[in-house]
Amino acid sequence: MRGLSNTKSVSVVIPTLWRSDCIIDLVNHLLNWNQLKELIIIDNDPNRRPQNECWKNCTILEQKNNIFVNPAWNLGAATATGQFLAICNDDILFNPDDVSIAFKALRKNEIIGLHRHSLLNPELVTSPSVVDGFNIGLGWGCLMLMHKKTFVPIPHTIKVWYGDNWLVHSIRQKSSLQIKVQGTLSVSASDEIFNPIKEEDKQQYDRFIWSYLYRPLRIIAKWGLNHPLRVAINSFNRNSARNLPT
Repeated sequence: MRGLSNTKSVSVVIPTLWRSDCIIDLVNHLLNWNQLKELIIIDNDPNRRPQNECWKNCTILEQKNNIFVNPAWNLGAATATGQFLAICNDDILFNPDDVSIAFKALRKNEIIGLHRHSLLNPELVTSPSVVDGFNIGLGWGCLMLMHKKTFVPIPHTIKVWYGDNWLVHSIRQKSSLQIKVQGTLSVSASDEIFNPIKEEDKQQYDRFIWSYLYRPLRIIAKWGLNHPLRVAINSFNRNSARNLPT
């Protein structure tokens, strides 16, 4: 199955701590996109949310405490009702119409992220296009596109980093979207306050990637049968959530 089957079929998920200067412009651009079904904002710091009329056209999921970006992706994906899913940083700007080309070319069990030129060398991008391959760590995870059914939940114990790595290693086909993007890499995650989490995220990521239980499930998921892995990770996330402070 390929391509956008109808208009207004994309759910966009944006986690935020409201540290980005361009999130309002980003939201307004997306709200004018004819493929948008819903814009879901995971609000990890409601007290900082700026006043703006655009929020009334969004689904805003307020969190009592910062649940961090990877669990926010999970929550957004679980809430989404569109056929297609876009997971987006809050600190980038782009023409949403340029993204439509990726959804039209999207294959079953495929994830598409940003090509490194989109952010780092936008002058090299002459027109929107989808190319094979991916480059984790070079802006690829700032905007990720897939069928909603393709999303495999990330273990909640992987909080900030390695969420895009998890998706790459759980989904069979990977590609990159070349479009012109303005913005910065990881306005929030680059804050030194999150550095202590990085090593723990790496340990948790390795734990799940190499686990005797989850490794075979990931291999199965890569071939399009991701339901067993999704069920296993959802079960783990529910159980781990019971032990989190409220």
